[in-house]
Amino acid sequence: MNVRLIEFKVIPAVASVRAGRVTFVVRNAGKIAHDFVVLRTRLAPTRLPVVGSRAKEVGLVSRTPTFGAGQTKRLTAVLKSSAYVLICNVPGHYQAGMAARLRVR
Repeated sequence: MNVRLIEFKVIPAVASVRAGRVTFVVRNAGKIAHDFVVLRTRLAPTRLPVVGSRAKEVGLVSRTPTFGAGQTKRLTAVLKSSAYVLICNVPGHYQAGMAARLRVR
């Protein structure tokens, strides 16, 4: 599943996927460093708890390290049927709007 990161949005290619092994191909199309975090949660993307300048990673499934502009990272995770939120958790980025919903059915 392709995902684009830009300032300050997370843009998944699709809104839902089937349960099972999912490979995220995450392209940093922005001009600054980002990371990519998959959280299993029923909370709305804008309602995650925040500590300091980062979202609290409750329900963490997997994450990438921070990576630079123009780079692409792959992340594979086994996802169960549920609701997920995809975020960038570089300090301040989540609060700036870098979050999206993903449904797994």
